[in-house]
Amino acid sequence: MDKCYKLQLRNKSLKAKLLNKDNVIILENILENEIRKFERLQKLKVNEKLNFGKKLSSNELNEIFPNICSQVDDFLDIQYGSVPRCNYFNLFSNDGIEKMTLLGYGVTASLFATFSTCYYINPNAEYLLNSGVAYLELFLVSLVHTTLKNNSYFMGDIFLKKSRRTDLIPVAGHEYAHHVQYMNDICSCNHGIFEEGVSIRTQNYLAEKYSEIEDNEAFIYFTSYRNVNDFKRVYRWMCKTLDINSNKNLIKCKSYFDLLDSAFFQPSNHALGNSLFSIYEAVNGKEIYKDVFQGEFSFIL
Repeated sequence: MDKCYKLQLRNKSLKAKLLNKDNVIILENILENEIRKFERLQKLKVNEKLNFGKKLSSNELNEIFPNICSQVDDFLDIQYGSVPRCNYFNLFSNDGIEKMTLLGYGVTASLFATFSTCYYINPNAEYLLNSGVAYLELFLVSLVHTTLKNNSYFMGDIFLKKSRRTDLIPVAGHEYAHHVQYMNDICSCNHGIFEEGVSIRTQNYLAEKYSEIEDNEAFIYFTSYRNVNDFKRVYRWMCKTLDINSNKNLIKCKSYFDLLDSAFFQPSNHALGNSLFSIYEAVNGKEIYKDVFQGEFSFIL
């Protein structure tokens, strides 16, 4: 990937490509199909007909992870030959302490830079206090994300939350996709939509693949749940931004982001990326990722 190609991967560029009235119709169809799928899966779950499996031990994770990486390599059409470290996250392990220490240093440095800039702009105590509170909130959110969510890619290492096999395998593929991007020097806040879009769609691919191989739809339960939430948020945002009447039947579907949408209407990079690359898949097929990492994909919709 050269520098000119990578310019297409920036958030501003991809968001502009997503905000197209033709894409609203495509996403509406994708959301409608996903809602039907999830409602069916939800009935199976309520009737205890989905086998989510047991939580894997560290040894079991180490055994299956290289195979997960190999399947992601095939999906993205890349070959690195090396497998990154992948462990269950433990806040009190050496890796966990190092991770939180670096996070603390990063926030401290940001606080210093922000206070200095804010003082130059407005040497007002209340203004500085509000800025400090905002960054403290950011640190606390990052802390909660790190200690509770626990699925993350950090400087060449993958940290996972110990979870059921049907959830863990797709999530491990998601984080390994971040490693692939890191190896391609795509790891900045300006590429969040691209990074999360590719990683989430890789997660979906693995979930569907294992669901078919093992004849177990528990693999696709969580990814379908997430898809409904992501697609719904982006669909509402696109309709509002482009001044298009939304399909009320799709909007009334309950999701865990409904409360957040009332306060923070802008969808996350995760939701935007998942929706955008689902549209690309609907138009061009899932083979697009082979072109994406060869620097040959046209992001025009």
